[in-house]
Amino acid sequence: MSPTQHRGPNTSQPLDDRGWIDVDKTATTTTASSGGKKWASNEDWEKQRKVITELYVKENYKLREIHDHMSREHGFYATPKMYKTRFRRWNLWKNTKAADVAAVLRQTTNLSTSPQTFVVNNKQITTDRVARYIRNRARQHHIPPSALSALLTTTPHLTPPAKPLPLSATSPALALDATLRAVRAYFATSLAARWAFASPAECDLAGGAEACRLAAQFHERFKTAAGLLASPVPAQAVSGMRMTRICFAELQGVMDGGLGPEDPIFLILFLIVLQALRRKGLRGIEVRLVGYAAELGGLLPAARPGRGVWAGLRDLVVAGAMDDDVSLRISQVMAELCARELGTTHAKTLEVLMCGYCNFDKDTATQEMMYLGMLKDLDTLGTFDERHAGVRMSLAWFYNMFDMHAKVAPIVLGVVEDPWMLEGSKRYRGVTYKLYSELGISRKTLGELELAERAFRDAIGIAKWELSQGTANKASVLEGLVNLEEVLREIGRESEADECVAEREAMVREGLEGVGEEEGL
Repeated sequence: MSPTQHRGPNTSQPLDDRGWIDVDKTATTTTASSGGKKWASNEDWEKQRKVITELYVKENYKLREIHDHMSREHGFYATPKMYKTRFRRWNLWKNTKAADVAAVLRQTTNLSTSPQTFVVNNKQITTDRVARYIRNRARQHHIPPSALSALLTTTPHLTPPAKPLPLSATSPALALDATLRAVRAYFATSLAARWAFASPAECDLAGGAEACRLAAQFHERFKTAAGLLASPVPAQAVSGMRMTRICFAELQGVMDGGLGPEDPIFLILFLIVLQALRRKGLRGIEVRLVGYAAELGGLLPAARPGRGVWAGLRDLVVAGAMDDDVSLRISQVMAELCARELGTTHAKTLEVLMCGYCNFDKDTATQEMMYLGMLKDLDTLGTFDERHAGVRMSLAWFYNMFDMHAKVAPIVLGVVEDPWMLEGSKRYRGVTYKLYSELGISRKTLGELELAERAFRDAIGIAKWELSQGTANKASVLEGLVNLEEVLREIGRESEADECVAEREAMVREGLEGVGEEEGL
């Protein structure tokens, strides 16, 4: 069930297509219990978003205090559950994170004196809270508190860059204009002379399958690393740092590894990685990553398109101007050129549309219509190829991303329970794994933990099989193990969860050994 929907017997209230009361619609028509006043509408929430965010995060108000203040001072009426739903949508969390604790420890190491308050990431963090965090985590992981404090203050991902990267003497608006022009030139030139595909149903470049695989691996591994880096569990944060080192070491090979032309989708995958780092509050790594990419881009041959793209992305990130709207505009340029040169139903055009719009466009209704329209057009072809599998896979991800979890199972089961479609989807790298993975995520969110466990185990099994065939990478297995570990801990099967951690750490160690001297980047 979507967190904005509730089951109710009053059929006079607005319902969605599954018979659930739609709170967002009800908010504009149903009166609050207090004196016939209206519940807050979507527009009211957005209007008061800044005030609520400051009260919750910066001023450290409790939920009940926010509720009382907003109703009394602003005439804004909502239930505590509605507030919690909005906090999830806005990605607002008050839980103390490892990065917050480390920031305080770098300013004071004496936590036993009278309480002090520090502002970290626009949040008020007290030394009492820091001391409590260290005591609890140290006891949980069976290490001395002093060792945990040392780990937090010395872990590289918690340390900002020593000095800011140079920014060109242009405004963010001019930097964006220059970046868009560079992207347009990059795609126009490459589509005309460098990028070729075996058929309209193929996403991989002719002769460039390995480059495409490396691009996907970089993206999947870095997203998994971002989640671990932001974890309050020190062991997970350390594991995420190690994975990040591998990603940095592999970036040069992805951008220009002598394996044929780079995958056109890599630019969007890179933007998605930057988005993941922003959402996790890992700006230090975001700046380092885009700066390193710009350095590598400057080493590309002069005739190679794309050199200006990486410099433009660096300027935008360092200036704090990179966001989802900018990423969407870059994606729109790519989609426009792919549609013009390859056709609207070409696999690569569809891939660019889905990756760009569904990661960066906030209009979910438009996105869903786009997906369903793609499926309708593809169904008329009377076949099942990578285009059909990819659209279904991305639609399942989209439903999970925007809390429409109940819609995931029909999309996934329509493939995996159809022998013809399931066999067809196995021909395409990562598709079947992702279908099972999205099914597991939806089951977990809906509280169906046993079914979620089964889906994640199926996903890991598929990923390992593809790895043995040389058609996949370890990133999918690592991600699957993280998902399975979380479900097992919720179920209470700690020993099996620990086995997942041990297997994941063994794979990470093997990856570090594989990059050798480069692991210190």
